[in-house]
Amino acid sequence: MTRRTLLEQYVDVLAAIDRGKTEPARIMRAARVAGSARQGILETLVRNGFIREDEVTVAKRYAITSKGKNAVASLKAVEKKVNAR
Repeated sequence: MTRRTLLEQYVDVLAAIDRGKTEPARIMRAARVAGSARQGILETLVRNGFIREDEVTVAKRYAITSKGKNAVASLKAVEKKVNAR
């Protein structure tokens, strides 16, 4: 397995949230991101408006924003064009 770039990890996290994963542990498992990087990635995505943090009782849940959906779609389109060669 090849090492993924930080950008690829961010995209995988966004895609996992877009597929309906809302809990931090489930998001990271689906995105195959190490637990040590979890908080930094989620905080960065929230701070930049790609996802929003919802506090349900004591647990945090995450949801993708329209900005995040647009980013995932754009990056997947670029990836498709690059891989088509």
